[in-house]
Amino acid sequence: KMVSLVSHDQGQTWPEYWDVMREEGGKVFFWESKIVELADGRLLAVAWTYDDVAKKDRPNHYSLSKDGGKTWSAPVSTGLMGQTLTPLVLDGDRVLCVYRRMDVTGLWANLSHFEGNAWVNDDAFPLWGARAAGLTESSDNMAHNFNVLRFGAPCLTRLADGSVFLAFWCY
Repeated sequence: KMVSLVSHDQGQTWPEYWDVMREEGGKVFFWESKIVELADGRLLAVAWTYDDVAKKDRPNHYSLSKDGGKTWSAPVSTGLMGQTLTPLVLDGDRVLCVYRRMDVTGLWANLSHFEGNAWVNDDAFPLWGARAAGLTESSDNMAHNFNVLRFGAPCLTRLADGSVFLAFWCY
């Protein structure tokens, strides 16, 4: 499951945690999760979603909280087939996500927005590695998949001038 640790003293102590995403039975894993605050104050959690029974990735999932993270909506698919989804809130309810796409090659950007609680994908485009072969593999052996992995872990931040800065590892 995905949990959030809670500090009430600016990170000096972390006395509690709250469940963010989970599926009954514990057969679905929510990996490499992130939480951001939307313009309306809701919290958005995203996660790479892996089905341990089927031994394959599911589309990335999201969940929303409107009470500061104490409770969360049930996890729902974003429709993005990827891993290590990293969100950055843009103006209004728009979200830029960068992720390692698994249905096609490369690091991709996705623009989406919310209509109520529904995630709506607007546009997607490749950023790096879209024409390269051998950057990832998908098999039921996760140790092998990680051994051949050649990029990932995107990080996004907005700079003071409004531009967006992206970093990720690769070789």
